[in-house]
Amino acid sequence: MNLFIINIMFSGIKKISKLLPLGVFLLLTTLVIAQPTLPDEEIDVIKDFEASLEESKKINVTPELPELDTTSRQLTYALPSRSIQMQYLPPRIRPLAIKRDKVDPSYNGFIKLGYGTPNRPYAELAYNNTKDPKYDIGGHLKYHTANRESLENQRFREINGDLNGSYYFDQGFAVSGGLGYDFDEVHFYGYDNDTRSELREDVQQQFKTFAANAKFFNGVKTQGDIDYHAQFDLYSMNDNFASKEFGFDFEIGATKWFNELHPLTVILDADFTVFNDGENETLNNFGIRPSYTFHGDIFKAKLGFNLTSNEDNFRVFPDVEVSANIVGNQLAAYLGADGGLYKNSFKNLTDYNPFLVSSINPVNTDYYKFFGGVKGNLRVVDYQIQASYKIANDLALFVNNPLDTIRFDLLTDTVNIFNIEGTLEANPRKDLRVMLTLSQNFFNTQNEEAAWHLPNLQFNAGAYYTTLREKLTVSGELFIENGVPFRTIGTRVEDSLGGLFDVNLGGNYKVTNRIALFLNLNNVLNNKRERWKGYETYGFNILGGVTAKF
Repeated sequence: MNLFIINIMFSGIKKISKLLPLGVFLLLTTLVIAQPTLPDEEIDVIKDFEASLEESKKINVTPELPELDTTSRQLTYALPSRSIQMQYLPPRIRPLAIKRDKVDPSYNGFIKLGYGTPNRPYAELAYNNTKDPKYDIGGHLKYHTANRESLENQRFREINGDLNGSYYFDQGFAVSGGLGYDFDEVHFYGYDNDTRSELREDVQQQFKTFAANAKFFNGVKTQGDIDYHAQFDLYSMNDNFASKEFGFDFEIGATKWFNELHPLTVILDADFTVFNDGENETLNNFGIRPSYTFHGDIFKAKLGFNLTSNEDNFRVFPDVEVSANIVGNQLAAYLGADGGLYKNSFKNLTDYNPFLVSSINPVNTDYYKFFGGVKGNLRVVDYQIQASYKIANDLALFVNNPLDTIRFDLLTDTVNIFNIEGTLEANPRKDLRVMLTLSQNFFNTQNEEAAWHLPNLQFNAGAYYTTLREKLTVSGELFIENGVPFRTIGTRVEDSLGGLFDVNLGGNYKVTNRIALFLNLNNVLNNKRERWKGYETYGFNILGGVTAKF
């Protein structure tokens, strides 16, 4: 039943779908026929249409910034604290291997034994302990003698030794001191061996000197950056002819450092000397030396003076110097002036000329010196050239005694000295070192005809070469000096002694780190010039031996 009804419905839908297009066509035809008919006559346009807008009114608006809110607001944040636990392994930093430089072993002392010609034994011992930071102690002992039998009484002997030490306290200060003894024996051999002969004890001269010193100073940097010291030096000296001399020098000073660069220094000094050759002769000097030094980036300036007093005579000497780096370390120039008192004591004079008479009047040489020069470093060469002009009052000169020509008297004169000097040190190779020094003096004496027994020209040169893996060091040295002028008192005749041309050769060979052999060939050209009138030098001589470190 139901299937029948469904078939009838599908059949009706099919018939309606066939009639639907015909119905739509009839409907459209009816709508077209129903439209009215448009007129076909002409139309005249009387006026063109113009569209226009009325003029608008402009509204001006000026923008303004809103007012600043200057009220301060305090915001409070509540952040919960939370600890984060992190676990990690620490990194392992492994050092790089660095090749260590070879460090030469250090030793506390050495002993040196040798022998040579003419009849020349030599012995030297030294020890110094500096390994303890709180103290150091050391000592030195030397024995040296020679005897040239071909020239009567041309011999000498020297024995000297000293002990010294320092102690550094926990409180920051330190003390040091020393004791010493010198024994120097010479002989007045400056006579003609063909016409004169002397017993050794009659021409023997011995200088025996005992010395002591002590110093109190700051061992570490102080809180106020002030260095201080107080010290004394004394000696007692006598010779074979009953002459004695005692000297005592006391000095106190302090240095205040500004910015660790600029020192302000004040030094007070009192120097006492008593000479006795039957009567006492005193020579006492007092001085104060203030100075201030400023170190800039490329220049340094020192300003100071030296105020001295002797027998109520006050003198003021300059102590000034200005230096500047012109081309880095390659070229620097300096200019300055200084001066002071130099004491011609019996000890100082006999150190320079041991053939002096034993009766003198100690006297000061006061001098003013003006100097300038250049210095620097040119890769492997260090150099310095200086010119100076010195005005020296009571400069010590030496002339033969007219009654005993083998001894010398002391003369003094005002002498103006113009000096040119230069030094050069070069290391062209690691194993080679070369040194040169030159000094030329031009003397202008006020009363004397010449500066008796003072050299004008001095030239020294040396070369030192190390080879065989630093085991062997060889050296060559050259010493040149002009002949000094001399005269005998009473004649006023000027003459000149022969010049010096001295060549030395030397060698040192390390057998082990502790043991070494040495050999020195001195004056290989056998130059026998006279440095002092009547006293020729030893000529060619040899010294060789062994050195042991411990």
